Amino acid sequence: MTKPPSPRPLSIKVIAILYFVGVPGSILMTALAKQGVIFGVTVHGWVGMLSGLCLAGLTLYLGFGLWRLQEMARKIAIWCSVYTLANL
Repeated sequence: MTKPPSPRPLSIKVIAILYFVGVPGSILMTALAKQGVIFGVTVHGWVGMLSGLCLAGLTLYLGFGLWRLQEMARKIAIWCSVYTLANL
């Protein structure tokens, strides 16, 4: 008896797991550095910490959204990836 194919492609699983792995790193860097980057500008203090926590929240949402195959999470993940690549 063969196993039915998964409705979730392997590439989506890998990307979702990478987003999950990024959440603790975002929180740790926010706690240690107490700074963040908003549109290329480094901010310090509570604004930097808030931006880092927002990034961690977005990363967590994208991980769960991709894992659940949500269309909006897919679109936001594509936008975030393109934005990140454009800022390298």
